[in-house]
Amino acid sequence: MNKHLLTGLIALAGTTAVSVPALAAQTTNKNEDKPQAAIAVVHGTKATPDAHAVVRFTPTKQGLAYTTEAHGLAPGKHGYHLHIYGDCSAADATSAGTHYNLKGSSLNPPADIDRITGNLGELVADANGDARDKGLIDNAKLKGKKSIIGRAVIIHEKPNDASQPPIGAAGSRQACGVIGIADPASISQPAMTDESNAADAEKAKGESAQ
Repeated sequence: MNKHLLTGLIALAGTTAVSVPALAAQTTNKNEDKPQAAIAVVHGTKATPDAHAVVRFTPTKQGLAYTTEAHGLAPGKHGYHLHIYGDCSAADATSAGTHYNLKGSSLNPPADIDRITGNLGELVADANGDARDKGLIDNAKLKGKKSIIGRAVIIHEKPNDASQPPIGAAGSRQACGVIGIADPASISQPAMTDESNAADAEKAKGESAQ
């Protein structure tokens, strides 16, 4: 083989080997610069270790849409909110700080239940401790000054008290999770527990038998 041709092929192979990782890195950086989804995997505090949830956020023209699936809660209503620090290290989750105040957002006061600062609404747990919810944060983003990335989601012991803004006096912190960038593909289908999958399968089996 021609010496010059062999040298050229080796150089080309080396260039290709370097460019593939570089291209992957560029793609990764692009996704990080313009996140398309976010997620908070929420775990119970020391007092309520069975509580857990997943909150998924996706950007829309109106703001950030979110869906929540929670399990292991005491039956009844539980206020849940965005908190300022993405730190769930304290046994009672007080390390997450106070509510995250998005200026100009519908999450801010005046004093009604929809205006508790950082309010995501209420989770209504059934007799099994399961709850689902969805909503829209109209003035939040996944990047920039109004980004929620790195903040925390806290689930509280009690429902929001509209007479006590801006915090809502929802009681102790039952569960905490930090909001991070997510793979958009993971947001399309909510995660289900084994128990939920089994229940759905049993329901489908019963319906098909009818």
